[in-house]
Amino acid sequence: MARVLYVEDNNDFREMALSSKGLFPDLELIVASDYAEAAAALKNHGPFDLIISDFQYPGIEGNKRGGLDLFLLAKQNYPQTPFLYLSRRPTDEIVQAVQEKGLHIPAKYIFSKDVTTFEEVVTYGIEQFCPNSAIGSLAHTKPAGTEND
Repeated sequence: MARVLYVEDNNDFREMALSSKGLFPDLELIVASDYAEAAAALKNHGPFDLIISDFQYPGIEGNKRGGLDLFLLAKQNYPQTPFLYLSRRPTDEIVQAVQEKGLHIPAKYIFSKDVTTFEEVVTYGIEQFCPNSAIGSLAHTKPAGTEND
């Protein structure tokens, strides 16, 4: 079972993520809508196998960089937990904001909501960071009917 924290302030995106839960039967998905809920989830349910977060949502003291605040909190308390962004903010803006805090996030860990689905990000994260989970194992199994490919 892979445990994933997903943070998104847009209700439609949260609902889509929750509705995709059936695609990942061995996924425990905790969903938060802002920094305060995400911080509480980390405190009460952490550590997670993976964190997927938007970048721009209410953060500490009402700033609009809740995703950056959460990244800093996660790296402080659970430095080994993989962190992926699923956001409409430009990749270079996110990388620069993280670097300004003295940390690093590879650009390949930042996904655009305009071209990438939640399901694709979960699959990527599980394949990369939790290959021994049931979900990660499925990623390495050929679909039926492709044995001759």
